[in-house]
Amino acid sequence: MSWAELSFEITLEIFGYFDPYSFEISQLQLTCKKWLKSAQKIRYTNLTIQTKKDADDIVQLLRSTPNRLGHLIKFLDLKNLFDNSSVWDSEDYMTTFAKKCPKIEHIRITKPRKEFWMKLIHDRFYDRWQLLKTINFPTTDDGLMHYNCTMSIFRKTITSLLLCESLQRVEADKRNTKDFKTLARHLKEFIRLQKLSIRIHTEISLSGFDEYIQNCNSTLERLEITAYQPELMTYSADEINLSEVEQRSNIKYLSVNMSVYNNESLAYLMHKFPSLQQLSLNKQVDKMMVSLLAHSMFSLSAEMRTAFFQYLSRIPKISLQYITTDRIIDICRVYKESFKNTTIFKLRYLEPVSVRREISAGVLHIESVNKNDTTNTSTAASVSTDKPMIIEAYLGTYTEQMPLSHIDIVELLGDSLETIEFGYEAINNAINIVPCLKQRIGYSMDNMFGFCPRLKRLLLENLYLDNCNPEIQINKSVENLVIRNCIVNDEFLFELSIRLPKLKHLVLERITLLYENRLDSGIIITMPYTSFESFYWIKKTTDGYNKMHFKISSADKEKYFIAQMENGSLIEECDVSTFKNVPIKQNGVKVHIRCRELLNLYVEKPSIE
Repeated sequence: MSWAELSFEITLEIFGYFDPYSFEISQLQLTCKKWLKSAQKIRYTNLTIQTKKDADDIVQLLRSTPNRLGHLIKFLDLKNLFDNSSVWDSEDYMTTFAKKCPKIEHIRITKPRKEFWMKLIHDRFYDRWQLLKTINFPTTDDGLMHYNCTMSIFRKTITSLLLCESLQRVEADKRNTKDFKTLARHLKEFIRLQKLSIRIHTEISLSGFDEYIQNCNSTLERLEITAYQPELMTYSADEINLSEVEQRSNIKYLSVNMSVYNNESLAYLMHKFPSLQQLSLNKQVDKMMVSLLAHSMFSLSAEMRTAFFQYLSRIPKISLQYITTDRIIDICRVYKESFKNTTIFKLRYLEPVSVRREISAGVLHIESVNKNDTTNTSTAASVSTDKPMIIEAYLGTYTEQMPLSHIDIVELLGDSLETIEFGYEAINNAINIVPCLKQRIGYSMDNMFGFCPRLKRLLLENLYLDNCNPEIQINKSVENLVIRNCIVNDEFLFELSIRLPKLKHLVLERITLLYENRLDSGIIITMPYTSFESFYWIKKTTDGYNKMHFKISSADKEKYFIAQMENGSLIEECDVSTFKNVPIKQNGVKVHIRCRELLNLYVEKPSIE
């Protein structure tokens, strides 16, 4: 079969690998009549216009090819086309597109102004934009009134709707409450609505939104609820009979941003949405909402806690943020029963309560990283075994007498962990660690090594790595180690060389090295048992030097290098005399790395997978 014999569908699939605005697509349009159709469909289905010249060119082309190119355009992105115009759309581009492109379904514009919404309404009055499905949301509260009016006009075709009092938390006199209620009463008339985003100032619980949900047609698949609740809100349980609540199995994607971690709200959520493919709780919240969540404990009964995590295990993609509790280990234990494959563990100790007042207990984030939204939700086991998970814990409760909280969590989850990010959440990257952490962090490494047989990547951040347990276990799985913004004793690195025999990649980023006996010969890093595939040194932004001299002492040879920090981190090999004669205190620093082998040396920002 020759190229000329390929079907339209096949040529369309092949041409789709090219950028729509590429030179190749332009040339393919000139090849033959058969390829012209496929190439034009790739070029014009999604049309982006950024400048007035772009708009003039496309309008001229549309007028010269009646009923052909215009019918291909389905997505129109106007970017910032009208931002710098003294008179909005003086050339009447919008009406031209409405006339010449009757199949447009989606319109985007960076900053929709009043005139934009009025022009849409005007053209719709003349039966244009008959297939329009989505228009981007307004970017200012002033535009909400015009947006609401426009949505009412397009309610028979629109598939995505913002039902909103204000785009952010504002005072009562600045809210579009009247328009919100008017549009809410007509939700049933949006007969093709697939996505609804609700934003409202309220003190009601999640079940209080049931009226809005039930006013929507069965076409609704995506629902986002954001409640601007007061910071000092006192939660009161709603009396709701779940047997009277109609389930919405058609809703597959749910995002809720409000105080929801209580028995009543989660019972409603699990009953109302039995077939979710994606669930997000409190991923997009403002500062006041974070403060409210910090004071609203994860107050679930034991039965509800178990039921909730079993419910989560059936959902292919989840994200739970700001679970506040003083018993993180209890939640992790129930979590472990439902999720067997936690691969990434991010753990941070919070500053003491006296410093960080808004968070008095621990905070937990749980997230699925599964990229395939499978529809198989029949059993928990069918999903959980193939769903990599991230659990992120901020531990706010610790004392000098108590065991470090993360030790029990690592022991509980460690059998499946492949990545651990461990550290201390510091303000402005300042290392001011409380004494009980400073003295005991190094001795807790044996838990990470001993309980994590699959651990591949380890990040240590904002810690004082001063000692290492002499009885620490050897871990033969860790290959990537990042030490960032830490104070590190040179003996700690030496011990890691013994404990991590499979270590291949090391990143030392903005660290301060301590020596028992400080030498004048520069920085010395002694890791004699490690064979590095890559070694990164990333200096602090406050470091004044612009040149580094490296000496690499491996098992059978020595090599010397100069790194020019001001010239794009250029590394060049040099001789021994150049290294020895470096005036350290002027504009350079000497680093001596002792190791078994080092293949690649870098002095720039790394990207290690």
